[in-house]
Amino acid sequence: MGSRAAGIGYASFTLHDESSLFNNIGAAAWMETATLLFCYEVAPELPGANRTAAGLIVPTNIGSWATGAFRFGDDVYSEQMLFAGFSHRLGSTSLGVKGNVVQYRTDGFETRTAVTLDVGGLTQITPEWFVGAGIFNVTQSSIAEGETLPITLVAAMGWHPEGGPLLTMEAEKRVGFPLRIKGGTEFGIRQKIFFRTGFSLNPVLLSGGVGAKTKRINLDFTTSYSEALSFLYQASATCRLQDPRKK
Repeated sequence: MGSRAAGIGYASFTLHDESSLFNNIGAAAWMETATLLFCYEVAPELPGANRTAAGLIVPTNIGSWATGAFRFGDDVYSEQMLFAGFSHRLGSTSLGVKGNVVQYRTDGFETRTAVTLDVGGLTQITPEWFVGAGIFNVTQSSIAEGETLPITLVAAMGWHPEGGPLLTMEAEKRVGFPLRIKGGTEFGIRQKIFFRTGFSLNPVLLSGGVGAKTKRINLDFTTSYSEALSFLYQASATCRLQDPRKK
């Protein structure tokens, strides 16, 4: 989740912003301001497939704490997740861990719940280049016997020049599925208005988005097209709750 991440084709593992709490928890340690994030995604071609998420990142002297919630679906079928995580940065490298309580609910059937664990990391190898990696569901948790939740490995590289265009590339391997390649770019005008585009393969997704940034508020919107869900529309609002922490 996160409209900025969606706008660059979800090649978001090297982003160190508020969407890190949904994507690479290890990157949350780079945040300097307590931040709230709200996201909503609509899938007009598939009623009941809308997604909603909210989260909070709080940086402290020992690292960044994160918590949030996610929901997909409707009253017939839905997926819910509550999570909490922590990320610590040491020099140019950060590592994080996130625990999730995942619930699957189908009308007329038993509700199933599982606990999963995600880990992620981010390293700045030069002033402009970042690399990231992580594993989702490292615990190989299941919702029932023989029904293991997705286990996903991610490796990413991003070019983040000061004041210049952002470029990211990412490889994602979900166990039992083909390798997924993602990439995206972001261009800013005076660091106030942003334009984004991205893609992914296996399955194909194309995206484009815009964003506006002020001292306290970010507003972002993305339109995506996927093979499975046709057009998707996601909006995000970010609110910074305090001034950057003192070094």
